[in-house]
Formats: sequence, structure tokens, C-alpha cells
Amino acid sequence: MIAPILSAKLGANVVVENVSGAAGTIAAQRVSRATPDGYTLIMHNIAFALNAGFNPKTALDPDRDFTPITMINSTPGVLVGRKDLPANSIRELVAWAKVNRMKLGHPGVGSSGHLSVTLMQRAIGEPADLIPYRGGGPALKDVVAGHIDITSVVIANGLEPIHTGQVKGVGVLSRKRHPLLPDVPSFFEDLNPLSESLFWNVLMGPPGTPRAIVDKLHAAWEETIKDPVITGIWQKSGTDFYPPEIRTPEGTRDYLRKEFANWSRVIQELKIEGPTGQ
Repeated sequence: MIAPILSAKLGANVVVENVSGAAGTIAAQRVSRATPDGYTLIMHNIAFALNAGFNPKTALDPDRDFTPITMINSTPGVLVGRKDLPANSIRELVAWAKVNRMKLGHPGVGSSGHLSVTLMQRAIGEPADLIPYRGGGPALKDVVAGHIDITSVVIANGLEPIHTGQVKGVGVLSRKRHPLLPDVPSFFEDLNPLSESLFWNVLMGPPGTPRAIVDKLHAAWEETIKDPVITGIWQKSGTDFYPPEIRTPEGTRDYLRKEFANWSRVIQELKIEGPTGQ
């Protein structure tokens, strides 16, 4: 969606290569070793910070291994429950969880969805069964079918099933309610889940990318996100733009530092083991 518009702004072809593996680490390592000429970039996400929290000794570092260009966008996690879940508010969910052991599905160990349901469960303070799935789709499917009680999805994936009544919106893991889900409470209204759960995306280049190149890429990106195709699709899907001061290269670097520190703290406090067991 972004590539053809960014290509026009830069006057050069932008080719998207999807490199899977190790929650984005394989792609990140490739970019961190690339020539810093502006032609090899990475669009990474919150997994970048989570990997560092789980594997602090081996993780890539946003200061040392990359040159931040811009924070792209974010979307909060929303916890969705089976449609016949008796609880209709955070307080009712807490009361229900005291007498019913919750079955909480998540997209896989170490994922942002795993952190989201763990944050919720610890905030409620009652024991629960956390059930890993191979991705968010299968977990959501089991909530729709009523096999598990709750899972976490990004708002873009939760809007349709909530609005069509396939699932129940339980709570948004952000500081305030989301305008596209005004009737779904924020968990922070009644509980303290330790942290917001925002799924964010960031654009970075290799370490040592010259400032002139960074500025050119950043300027092209700023023009790209003004395109009505981008703004329209993102707004309808619940995707939020960052304010201009965070989108700058300096603001991006500061934001990443805070996210890395925050998720390392959360992972340690919750004593969560990541995919490698470290």
C-alpha cells in the first residue's frame, strides 16, 4: 500500500521484500549489516523491543545497530471475548474471573498478543490458562467458536467481529478508549495493567546512514502519509498517526529507547519467558 506512493515521492522504485523468521530478527540483522546508502531499510514493529526484553544479551539495539528515520503508526491491542461471556465491564470481568478460571488465547509465546493477555490477567489478579496459538487468526477463530474466553487482537482485526456480534469487546489496552470502539472500556479505567499495549511500526536504516539521506527519506515519508489513500485506510482501521515531534528521527530514537526500557521492565516484572526460554 505504501510502496507505490513512497516511490513517487522519492522518484525511485521502492521494492518490498517480506523476510520472515525469528520475529523479524533475520530481516533486522540483514539491514543492520547493509551499506548505509539509503537503499536498504527496514519496517520493524514492537517485536523489535520485545526481543530485546526477552534476550537482552543478544538483541539488536536501536542506537547501535540502526539509524531511526520515523515512527510510522500504532494501533492498540483490544481484548475480545466470546459473545456469551457473562462479563460486560471490566469490573464484571474481575468478579467473573474470581469464580471461573479464564481460558486466554494468544498468537504465540513472546508475541505482543501474549504480553497483552498476560498484562490483563496479572492486572485482574486471578489465575488463568494461557493458551498459545500459531498466530492471531486461529486464536480469534476459537473465541468466535466459544472454545476459549478471550484473546488479544489489534483493533484493525477486532472491529468487524465486534461490530457484527461475533465477539464481545472486553477492553482496550491503551490509556483511553478508542474512537472506533467508544463502548469498549480502557483497562486503565478500573485496573493498572502495568503498560499500554500498542502495536507500532518504525522505519529505520543501517547504522551510520548520513543525515542528508535520513532527512530525504523522512521528508518523503511525511509527504506519503498525507496521501488520502493512506490516511483513509488507516483511519478506518483504527491505526493512529504519531504526532510530528515523535515522527522526527530524534523523536523516533527517543520513543524507541522508552519502549525498549518499558517492555524490558514489564517482561522482568511479569517474569515472562520468551520463545527461547531465556
